[in-house]
Amino acid sequence: METIVLPRGRRTTDDWVNNNLAPLLAGIAFLTKWQIISLETENPEPKVYAKAREQVLKAVMKARDAVEVKGFEDDSGAAWDGWSDIKTKDIDRTVEKGTKSGWQESSWFGSIQDMVDACGTGKDNQGSDPDEGGGDDDDEDIDRMQMQRGDSMFQGRWVMTDRKREEYRHWKEDVLMRIEEIKKEQKAQEIAVDGDVAA
Repeated sequence: METIVLPRGRRTTDDWVNNNLAPLLAGIAFLTKWQIISLETENPEPKVYAKAREQVLKAVMKARDAVEVKGFEDDSGAAWDGWSDIKTKDIDRTVEKGTKSGWQESSWFGSIQDMVDACGTGKDNQGSDPDEGGGDDDDEDIDRMQMQRGDSMFQGRWVMTDRKREEYRHWKEDVLMRIEEIKKEQKAQEIAVDGDVAA
């Protein structure tokens, strides 16, 4: 939500985003849930899509009753300004907006793959497709997938692996090397400026 509503720490100028915060929340939750389903299941059926969308819709619609907003003790509803009731078509519009805006190219969306990999639940991590045994397990699969609280940031599921440590080490070395190069360039420019002033 933050990268879309507050890119680079400033409120977006995108009128659609500013006027559709509740559908945006539902749409992002659905995009996340659908990405997890897609990573865990080979070719999920359309009914799985519809059921997942309905589950997200129900969860978001309960938010106003279930979430206590700190700092807003009165019953004026100020904490919920801009909140609106949503329908499945609002989630679909948000998904369409996200596709056009390239949200799925953002780092937050790519990190869903890391979470699924860390949990070992992705279709590439399993010996077989969970639907191969026959029967209709789609409902159970969706029910087992719990939506994370918004403030958890998937922390409980993130695992530091040797590969990630190595990638981090290379990244850190690269950044430090670039910093040193910039410092050398700045020092060279200072010397050149000082030499021009002295002449």
